[in-house]
Amino acid sequence: MRQDLSPRSIGRIIDDAFELYRANFTTIGLGAAMILFPIGLLVGISQVFYSRGLISVIPALLDGSTQFDEFTRLQLWASISNLVAPLMLVARLYVSSAIFAAAPGMLSGRRYAVKEFLRGGLARFGWLLLVAILVSMATSTGFLFLIVPGVFLWARLSIAHVACVVEGAPLDRSFARSWALTSGRVWRTLGFGLGLAMLTFTLESAVDSPAVLRQIISSVTNPEAMFAEISVGWKVLEGVLSATALSIVYPFVELAWFFYYLDLRARHEGMDLVQRAARLTQRAS
Repeated sequence: MRQDLSPRSIGRIIDDAFELYRANFTTIGLGAAMILFPIGLLVGISQVFYSRGLISVIPALLDGSTQFDEFTRLQLWASISNLVAPLMLVARLYVSSAIFAAAPGMLSGRRYAVKEFLRGGLARFGWLLLVAILVSMATSTGFLFLIVPGVFLWARLSIAHVACVVEGAPLDRSFARSWALTSGRVWRTLGFGLGLAMLTFTLESAVDSPAVLRQIISSVTNPEAMFAEISVGWKVLEGVLSATALSIVYPFVELAWFFYYLDLRARHEGMDLVQRAARLTQRAS
């Protein structure tokens, strides 16, 4: 795609993220799937078995006929889901690190092999993990104080993970860069984050649609079907669809944040002017 470091509208940020993803889909898609799909499958299946099992025992809870082994089975799936959840966080962040490390090169037209793409995420992964933990702690603390401080901190620190990898920034500079780049752009950042979350939900729902359609059809034909036990095959399929949706959509989300970071830099630092000056210098020489 054409390298352009000028300010972007929100729509163009999304378009550019899709375009860069499409141009490098084999590398990004396959690399992300190798990391995310296996763990996403464990999380998806355990959550589906837990949620479906919980729904199916609701009628028994209401009439007091629930069996002890049913609760034991639910607790087992809940425990499995809780155990693999931290692994999912680590997997997501590693994919993020690989994407942010490769995105500048991809923007310039460089092609990466899958192995090179995944190996590139290793250099800044530890710092990215630490940044993500500290941002989560800061925003969680802010949410304890009437929510508003948490929302504000999330907006101001939302670019720290990108700066950490793209700029190779140390811990303190990652936060400082995010704070500086989002200065005066809190509402825009919140709007971008909300819009991206809605788009993410829509895209993931499209991949999950076979399971959703089955549930809708079953509920229409039989209102009590919502509480009925479904086959193991359908539960596994729902887990597979959930893992597939995660593997496909998550890289796009991180690419969108990368382009939002470029947009903020262009608005605060005039990156497009720097790029144009460099081209004029080359022509003059």
